[in-house]
Amino acid sequence: MTQGSGAKVKKLKKDGFVTLENKDDKKTAGVFKAERTILAAIENHYDYVILIVITLLGLAIRYAGRYFLTEDLTVEAGWLDETRAGGGFAALDHQIGNYTIAFQTLMALVSYLPLNSKLCIKLLSVVFDFLTGGATFYFVRKQTGNKILSAAAYAIVIMNPIVFMNSAIWGQCDCMYGFFCLLTVLLLTEGKTVPAFIAYGLAFAFKQQAIFLLPFILYLYLKKKDISLMHFGISVIAYFVSALPAVFAGRGFYDALTLFKGQIEQFHALYMNYPSVWVLISQDPYTFDYSITKMSVIFTFAILVMIIGVLVAKKTEVDRKNVLYLSLIMNYTCLIFLTGMHDRYNFVSVLIACVLVLYEKKTVIPFILMMLTEVCVYGRYLCGRYITGVDAGVDLTLLTFINLAAYAGFIYCFVIYNRKNEQK
Repeated sequence: MTQGSGAKVKKLKKDGFVTLENKDDKKTAGVFKAERTILAAIENHYDYVILIVITLLGLAIRYAGRYFLTEDLTVEAGWLDETRAGGGFAALDHQIGNYTIAFQTLMALVSYLPLNSKLCIKLLSVVFDFLTGGATFYFVRKQTGNKILSAAAYAIVIMNPIVFMNSAIWGQCDCMYGFFCLLTVLLLTEGKTVPAFIAYGLAFAFKQQAIFLLPFILYLYLKKKDISLMHFGISVIAYFVSALPAVFAGRGFYDALTLFKGQIEQFHALYMNYPSVWVLISQDPYTFDYSITKMSVIFTFAILVMIIGVLVAKKTEVDRKNVLYLSLIMNYTCLIFLTGMHDRYNFVSVLIACVLVLYEKKTVIPFILMMLTEVCVYGRYLCGRYITGVDAGVDLTLLTFINLAAYAGFIYCFVIYNRKNEQK
């Protein structure tokens, strides 16, 4: 070998790096060694590196939307202002706004932060975004042991446009009850019944839409021998425990029982910017006979009963994938066939689908169709109303057909999966 730069070559290492007698060159070799150590650490723990990168990107995209203002956010910020004026937790002695006591308790918690009310509301939801992503990562990693798959699970939640648009742009709190609903399903995939019912009670404490998961839980009650009525009692207890801060502030349990009634009576429409089958029935969602709502409840109930009846008759195995499939399909069924469905009500279906698509690659197409539908629905409201000044975007009738295709696609994948299981 030839000498160069006044330094003498002592020997050539096996890895191709040379050791030089020159002191400066020895320092350079030390830098190479440090780099190799860092690169080796990254290679061994690349899943956590991905988590860090996705977390930073997730925070950045949410930070970018911090000043987007909607009517809902303005109203919720007004509730927080009232909570602050009432002394934070002391204001829990009476109802502020029309959301649940659990949400009001969290508002009281963030009322002490030195931030404006609108940012505090968004911050609450963003925290639950990352809790949801973390839970997804944990369970997928535990169940599969696959580093790539678990990192992908975290990424698909944190960078999901529905998740960050709901929290950081819209300023809504769907990820609060969505987190507990998804946690319920993930715990059920592992047969952890008691924690699952605790999580379900807390989901219901945040939002009444958690009831869309109830048909699936009732099916498990009929199918599995380790679930009893006592477990439903656990959910009720968890629900009431969430109201204890308000009780300690001087409020009665009666409010916890009657608050949902006001929410149920708040909206009267065939659909509210959600592409359900009722979009195909009428283009005017606000002019209809109220008896149609009752009919939709009975019709949806009949569909769910038929689904459960077929599952019981065919003795469908309740394995991990079927827990995901059935919780998604039954939740989705409620959204498709009930009247009065809001554009954000399919949030839990989206979260469950984010996990299912990682376990069942064949659901990629219905997952994409679902995401396309949801993004367009959000866009119709957020971009249409607050940027152009009118509700605009992709035609809701077209979105209904895409949504029905996604719904049918998940059912088809479920049937194919179980048909293969029967043949084994």
